[in-house]
Amino acid sequence: AAAAAATIVNPADQHLALFGCAPCIMEYVGWRDLVAWRAVCKEWRAQIDTDRWWRQMSVIFATDCLLYVGKPRWLGWQPYFQEHLWPFRHKFSSDEAPPDDFQITVSCRFRPGEPAERRDDYFLPLHQRLKLRKPGEMITFAEAEAGLGDAAIETLTNSGESLPSELVRALLDAAKLSHAADRAQADGATHNPRAMVFDPADQALADALARDDAAAAAANVGAAGMAAPAMAPPLHAAAAGGGGGEVAQDPKWRPEFREVALPPSTSRRGGESRIVSLSTSTVNTYIAGQGVRNFMFESVLTPTEKQRAVYDRVAKPVVGAFLNGIDTCLMTYGQTGSGKTYTVFGPEGVLDEPEHPISDELPGQAGIVLRACREALIAIHGIHKEVKLQLSVQYVQIYQEEVTDLISGGVVILRQGPHRADLRGCSEHEIHTMSDVLHLLRIGEERKVFATTKMNNHSSRAHTIFLLSASQISTSPGESSGRLCRSQLHLVDLAGCEQLKQSQATGHNRREAIGINYSLMVLKKCIRALVQSKPHVPYNESKLTQLLRSSLGGQSMTSTVITGAPEDKFASQTIQALRFGEAIARVTNTIGGVTTLSADEALGQLAASLDECRHTLTSLASRGMTHLEAYKKAERLARGLEQKLDSLQRLATTTE
Repeated sequence: AAAAAATIVNPADQHLALFGCAPCIMEYVGWRDLVAWRAVCKEWRAQIDTDRWWRQMSVIFATDCLLYVGKPRWLGWQPYFQEHLWPFRHKFSSDEAPPDDFQITVSCRFRPGEPAERRDDYFLPLHQRLKLRKPGEMITFAEAEAGLGDAAIETLTNSGESLPSELVRALLDAAKLSHAADRAQADGATHNPRAMVFDPADQALADALARDDAAAAAANVGAAGMAAPAMAPPLHAAAAGGGGGEVAQDPKWRPEFREVALPPSTSRRGGESRIVSLSTSTVNTYIAGQGVRNFMFESVLTPTEKQRAVYDRVAKPVVGAFLNGIDTCLMTYGQTGSGKTYTVFGPEGVLDEPEHPISDELPGQAGIVLRACREALIAIHGIHKEVKLQLSVQYVQIYQEEVTDLISGGVVILRQGPHRADLRGCSEHEIHTMSDVLHLLRIGEERKVFATTKMNNHSSRAHTIFLLSASQISTSPGESSGRLCRSQLHLVDLAGCEQLKQSQATGHNRREAIGINYSLMVLKKCIRALVQSKPHVPYNESKLTQLLRSSLGGQSMTSTVITGAPEDKFASQTIQALRFGEAIARVTNTIGGVTTLSADEALGQLAASLDECRHTLTSLASRGMTHLEAYKKAERLARGLEQKLDSLQRLATTTE
């Protein structure tokens, strides 16, 4: 083909003829040459910018950087390279520090349930009722007060467009970019606020600073001659015993609970809440007293999804990042009985299945833990011939703020190290086969704490953490020879959040439920502080967040699976779990409670967010604030979002 192209006189025709050589040439060049190849000309880039080219790029890049390639089936090669390979290029290199970015993805899974009964008592607010009317059609007072049936609710919830997961991830990145830009602007304002010269676009910020100064002056004048009231130390400070070193706690300390008389509950107008329908990225709900409410997530897994598909969607990217050198975490959050333990470990009896070699497929109901261990064990032989990989396991539970080793049964003391928590007294076991994994899981299963409640006959009363550690040593000749890379994967089965009025827990079970809800509240505070780039993250308020600290900050990746039950009697608890997932994902694309974004509108929103961030960065750069760490982080996120937006726009053009 190259010889034939050389005989063509027209240069443009020569380029077109050389395109036939591309698949052959790709086999013999490095990844840097492939990158330069795309910059030859627009026509050349359009021809080679295919899934096959990105696959070859990913394989060559992973070979050069000693990375593990474990692409999920649902993800294309281009986003896989950009999101799951390129960020880990410094795995065995110390030339450049990795970016200090916290990544979190939120998915939702519903277990099978009983079919819902038809209803005709839905009550919608006026602005949602008007969406069911034709433009200009009047509505009477009696019609506005009347109850509606399932058909009207389904019409309203199906009015929006189900966005693809790639676009939802881009919207998530846009929200993160917005927080980073706000943080950069705030840091720029506090760096030297008196010496700044604000442009018209920053007038609102200047007014805010002036108001803060006036308020502070007024407070100082009003407090003159008055003694400051004594404040009690926060509970977490007394419990944690300080910042560094051993995270100690008085073993006799227990929170005191008071019985509070609650007023009788009053039912809201419009009957009970309900999970109306599910789409690939949206959970459509009806909330009594509020009307229709949609929750958007990166992926929504229906009750018909198999365990293998769930692992491929929510866990495989996390396991790949773990094998490429960063600390990761996967946790399940939801009410008791919603399928958290089933998702992480599988159903009861799955550990009693006959043992299989690593090369064989696992039982269909095997959970994420077994599948993650199998992939990691396969990676020992398939990651790279110049990388030596060792795997070890620790298995603990946190019950009433006490950490216990589920394998040895001993008490574990948490010590906060420079990078991750040190589990003093916790046994660590190397694994080489799936038989080793099953043996450890069977021992730990016998020591777990369970109880029977009104919502679940086999309810977990403790947080269970299966901790998989990897130590990788580079044996390749060159600068990276002999360098060690360590990472941890936390697979967390959180105890079920529950409302006491539904679980009807009393006595000891009631105290357990209060302790569980408290630790889950601290977890939510930590994740929201990280997503919003706050300077302080309250890790030390709970043993759970102390243990997960390395996977909940810095360069780490966390995947959260919100589990829910579709029945009406559990709808209020499921909606609370969905609110938690929405809060930590920071995707707020709802208007009036109903999703109205189309794909084109979502792309427009991404472009607008990017323009706003660029304007903020330009303003900071004009004032000499480019040295700020927040500025560098926002600029890095903006570049990544630009690449995603360009890819999505080209994909939309190709689809049309």
